[in-house]
Order: sequence, then C-alpha cells, then structure tokens
Amino acid sequence: SDLAVRPRRLIRLVGRGVELDLLRQAWDAAREGYGGVALVAGQAGIGKTRLVAELIERVDATEGFAACAAAPELGGGAPLSPWAELCGELVRSCPAPSSPPAWAADVARLAPAAAAWAPDAAVRAWSSPELERARLFEATCELIAHAVTRTPLLLVIEDVHGADRSTLDLTAYLARRLRSLPALVVISRREPCDNADLDALVRGLRARGSLAVELTLGPLSDDAVAALVHAVGSAPAERVPEIVAAAEGSPLLAVEAARDRARGDRKSTRLNSSHIT
Repeated sequence: SDLAVRPRRLIRLVGRGVELDLLRQAWDAAREGYGGVALVAGQAGIGKTRLVAELIERVDATEGFAACAAAPELGGGAPLSPWAELCGELVRSCPAPSSPPAWAADVARLAPAAAAWAPDAAVRAWSSPELERARLFEATCELIAHAVTRTPLLLVIEDVHGADRSTLDLTAYLARRLRSLPALVVISRREPCDNADLDALVRGLRARGSLAVELTLGPLSDDAVAALVHAVGSAPAERVPEIVAAAEGSPLLAVEAARDRARGDRKSTRLNSSHIT
C-alpha cells in the first residue's frame, strides 16, 4: 500500500495532555506577572522537545515571545552559550531603550548587538572576576526586564544536563527575579544524568519556591503510541501492534519505526510494480 507520511511539524501531540495543561498554567501565570522556572525531565526520545514546542504554540497564540536555545549535547561549548543565544534573540527582537542603558555594555559581552544601545558608553576598567560575573548576571536580568515591558517572555534552554556551570548559575540568579516578571524559563534535562551542578540547581529552585512546575515524562501508554503511529501515517492496522511493542512507550522510537515501515512499504510497492508487464 502507498502510505502518506505527514511532515514532522504536523504530528500532533498525544498522551501528554496533563503535562501540557500544567505548562500552560505556568505560562498563563507568568503572563500575569508571576514568573518562574519550569523543568521538563525524561529519558532521551521521550518527547520533551515536542511538549515544549506545543507550549510555544500557546505562547504565539497569546501574543508572547518565545526564544529557544540548547546546551551543547556533549559539553565543550563556550561558557554561557545558551544564554548568549537567548540574549541575542532578545536584543534583535526588542526596540532599543528610550535612553542608553548602563547595562548595555555588559549585555554586549553575551549579545554584541546590544553595544549599539549605548554607543557612547565609557570603557570600564576590568575588575575582579567575581564582580564582572555579578555585573553580567545583573545586566542579563535588566535585559529581560526591558524585554517584558513589550510582551511576556518564554525562554527555553533544552538539554540543560549538558550546560556549563556558569549557565546554571545564571539560571539560578535569574530565577530569584522571575517571581515579579511576566517571564517563564523552561529547562529540559535528560534523566538519568550525572550532573551534580544541575542537581544542585534543581534543589535550590525547589527550596526557594521558584519551580512553577516540575515534570518527569514517562513512557507513553500503548494506546497513545498507537495514536501517534496513526498520526504519522496510514500504517496498516496489522503493523501497529508490532510498532507499539517495539517502541516501549518511546515517542521517538514509535515515530521512526512508523516512518521506516512507511518507506519500506512504498519501496516494496514500487519494486512490485516494476515487475508488472
């Protein structure tokens, strides 16, 4: 049979209604000025990215602004690289402040375009690493505070289990300010993972009440996997149980297996047709 496989972006979310509702509630609270951090955890391929993508659709529908970054999967990236990416997005999307901000030069260390917001800023003498770090962290908070005067923000850092210590420290620093800002920071992490600094960050967020929602995604039910297989393409009914069993609750494995079956069936159909005279 000729199977029509839908584009990836159109595959509907299945089996995550409760988790999506909790994220949407956290976003709605953030829009009202009660921001925080949301944590989405789970094993590789369990659907963390897909769930966050659905939240981004909610943000778009409610006229918010979403910016996304990811920590290097295998580490080794530049310090603060996820926050550099997020700050760059904010600077490019936001109008310049009405008057040159004192913090622009510090933000420019992460997002060079911010230097244009204060072109006449005096060159500041380098101070201790601790003070420079504090200025950078505070300047990032000021940038976010400036950005939310225009629209509520969703800031996403995926694969935070691969983040450097400075990225985690800046996330913790910002979390203290989010309670009074219309901004939600979503971080996703793989479990299990061996990252003591990340574990410390999560414990600190819990202790301070900064976690708006904490989700751990488990395997999908067999019914949800079957629904996902049907959403990928019109797989023959007799193939669905085989795919469901092989996926073991993993949406990634289910999608890839369904696509493999679809490609294989199309190839088989073409081969069989080529022998007809």
